[in-house]
Amino acid sequence: MFVHFFTQINQFPKLILLVIFAVSIFFFVKAKDGLFDSDSGRLRINSTVEPFIERDSGAYQQFLDAREAFGSEEVVVIALHNKEKEPVGLDYLLTLSHLKSDIESKVPGISKVISMLDIPQASGKCAGKSYFHQMEIGSVCISVLEKYKNEISCLNSSSSEKLNSVDSVDNLEETLEEGIEDDLEESLDVDFEESLEGTLDENLEDKIEDNEDEIKTGSSESSSQECLIEKSSLSKQKIHANAEEKIRKTVSSLKNHPLFQGDVLSKDLSTAALIISFNPESKPESDKTQEIINQLLVKHQNNTEISKTLRMAYAGQPRQINKASHLIRQDMQRILPMSLVLIVIVLLVAFRSIKAVFVPLSVVLLGLLWTAGIIGWVGDELNLVTMACAPIIVCVGSAYVIKFLNQYQIEALETKKEKIDGVPASSISQIIRETLNSVTVPVTVTAITTVAGFIALMVSPIPAVQQLGLYSSLGIVSINLFTLTLAPALLHYFHMPEIASTDESRGLLDRFFRFVAEWLRLHSKRLIWIWLFTACLAAFGMMGLSINSNNKTFPEESQLVKDLKLIENELSGTDTLRLLFRAQTGSNYQDTTTKNPLKMAKTILGLKDLQDWIFQVNGVTEIDNLKGLRIDKLHSPVDVLDHYRMGLDKLTDEEVVDFFKKTSENGPRFLSTAEDVLQVTIRMRSSGSTAFLSLRDMLQLKVPEFLPHLKFSYTGGGVLSS
Repeated sequence: MFVHFFTQINQFPKLILLVIFAVSIFFFVKAKDGLFDSDSGRLRINSTVEPFIERDSGAYQQFLDAREAFGSEEVVVIALHNKEKEPVGLDYLLTLSHLKSDIESKVPGISKVISMLDIPQASGKCAGKSYFHQMEIGSVCISVLEKYKNEISCLNSSSSEKLNSVDSVDNLEETLEEGIEDDLEESLDVDFEESLEGTLDENLEDKIEDNEDEIKTGSSESSSQECLIEKSSLSKQKIHANAEEKIRKTVSSLKNHPLFQGDVLSKDLSTAALIISFNPESKPESDKTQEIINQLLVKHQNNTEISKTLRMAYAGQPRQINKASHLIRQDMQRILPMSLVLIVIVLLVAFRSIKAVFVPLSVVLLGLLWTAGIIGWVGDELNLVTMACAPIIVCVGSAYVIKFLNQYQIEALETKKEKIDGVPASSISQIIRETLNSVTVPVTVTAITTVAGFIALMVSPIPAVQQLGLYSSLGIVSINLFTLTLAPALLHYFHMPEIASTDESRGLLDRFFRFVAEWLRLHSKRLIWIWLFTACLAAFGMMGLSINSNNKTFPEESQLVKDLKLIENELSGTDTLRLLFRAQTGSNYQDTTTKNPLKMAKTILGLKDLQDWIFQVNGVTEIDNLKGLRIDKLHSPVDVLDHYRMGLDKLTDEEVVDFFKKTSENGPRFLSTAEDVLQVTIRMRSSGSTAFLSLRDMLQLKVPEFLPHLKFSYTGGGVLSS
C-alpha cells in the first residue's frame, strides 16, 4: 500500500514539481522573515545561554524572576587602563566622565551606568556626594572635575574678552579718523573757516561717547559672569596641576576601598571602569548596540592628551554573544558550502555526469529550505546547537537520494540487457516504477531509524538539544519525501548516465570498492579482531571522559580575549552566580507586628560569616579545594553597611531596616521591590562548568549553616547552562 501510493502519485511529475515549487516559495518567505534580520539581512542566531537552561525544574522561571526584580546580569564592563601602571589622574577621569555621558545618551536600552564618580561618601563634610567632591568657599561641595572645567572655561573667556577690548580701541581710532575726514570735506563746501573748529569738537565728543558706552557695556557683561577664579591669577598649566594633585590624592585614598576595588577601580589604581547595565527587554548583544559602543571607544581612545598611555578594553556577556554569532555565521559560510562541494565531487566521481549532480543537489537544498522555513514559521531561532542541523541534513539525507539514483541506473541497465535479448525496452516511467518498487521500503525504513535516533533527543530537558532532534528529524523526513517524489519527477527531464556493465571498464571508485569487498571476504576474521581491539581501547578511554564547558572558546589572538584577560586581571572576573534568599515558608512578615527576616541584623551577620568563609578570612576552607575557580568579589549588603556604619558591632534590626530603605532609593539594590527576595552576587573567574558546579554544590551545603532561618536558591545563566 505504501509503495503503491508513491508509484501512483509519480504518474503526475509536472504536478509534483508545481506543488513542491509553490510550497518552497512559501517556506522561502517564512525562512527569510523568521531567521534573517530585517535591517542588516544577516542570519539571526541566539547565542545566549537561555536555550541551554532546563525549563521543567522551575529554575528557568526563577532566572526570569530574578532578572525582572534586579535587572539583567548581562552587563558590559569598560576599562580605562594606564599602560604605564600609574594611578589614574585628571585626564583619565575627564575621559571617563565624557565617555559615560556619551554612553548614557547614545547607547540604547541602558538602565544605569556606574563609575567611580558615582559612589557617594558615607560621612564627612560632603556626605552623600561623590568622593571627588570637596568643600569650597560658601560651604558648598563642588566636584573637582566640574571646578576644573569651570576654571578652564573662565580662563578661555578672559582671553577672549581681552582680545575684544583691544579690537574696540582700534575700532575707535579708525572711526574717529573716518569721521574727521568726512566732516572736513562737507565743511569746506559751506564755510571752511567758520565751521571747521565746531565740527571737529562735535564729532570728537560724539564718537568718544559712543565708543565709551560700548566698552562699558562689554565690561559690565564680563564682570557679571560668576567665575570661581580671577581671570589673571592662574595659568592653564597651574589649574591643571592643582586639579591633578587633588585627583591623585583622592584616588590614593580609595585603595582597598570595598565599594571600589575590583568593580570600578583596580588594586594598583591604574585602571578605572564603567559598568553598564541594560533593561531586561533590551538587546545589548545586537550589532547596532555593539557598533555604537565600539565607535565611542575609538572616539575617546584618540584623546590627544593621554592616547599614548591609555588602553581601552571592554568585555561582558553581550560582547561574547555578539562575537559568537559572528563566528558561527562565518563557520556556516564555510562549512555548508564545503559540505555541498564535497557531495558534488563525490557525485561527479560516482556518476561521472554533471546532470546526475543536479537531482541529488536539488533534493538536499530543498530539504534544507523546508526545514529552515518551518523553523521561521513557528517563530524559533537558530542557536549554537541547531546550527549543526544544516550539515547533518546534507550529509545524512544525501545518502537516500544517492541510493535511489543508483537503483535507477541498475534498473536502466536491466532494461538495456532486455533490449539486447529482443525484449521491448521499458520507458522512463516504467524504470521509475521499478525503482520505486525496489527502494521505497528500504529507504523509508532507513530514514525512520535515523529519525528515531534524532527524535530521542526530544526527551532532553535542554531546549537546544530538543530543537536539534526535532529539526534534524524534519529535515531527514523532507529529504526522504523528496527522494520518492521530486527525484523521480526530475528524472523525466534529466537523463541519467548509464551504469557500466560487467564487461565494460569500470570507474576508479568502483574498482576501489570492489577491492575492499574482496579484501573483506578474504580477511574477515582478522578485521573482526582489529575492531574488537579498537573497541577495547575506546572503552578504556571512556573511563577518563569528563563533561565540561567553557564559554570563552574564542581565538586567543582575538581582541575580545585580550580585553577579557585585561579586565579579569585588573578588576574582577566576568562570571556571575546569583544567590537568592527568601523567608522560610510560613513566615508572615507582611503583618506589621512581624519583622521581615531579610531585614534583620542576624541576616547581615550570617552573610558576613558566609563572606568570611568564601574569602577564607579565618583560615583555609573548602573553597581552597576548588580548582579552576577564582572568586574576586561578593556584592552583598555586608560591605556597604560595614563601610557606612564603620563596622557591624552591635548592629540592630532598626539600622538594617533603615539601611534597606535608603538603598532602595539610591542603590545599590539588594532587596526586590516586594521585599521578599534578597540577592547576593558572586563575581568570579572560572575555567568551565565543572568548577562552577562544584562551587554550587559546596554552597548548597554551607549556606544553611550560616543562614538557617532563610531559604536559599541560586540562579544565573552560567550555572544553569552548566
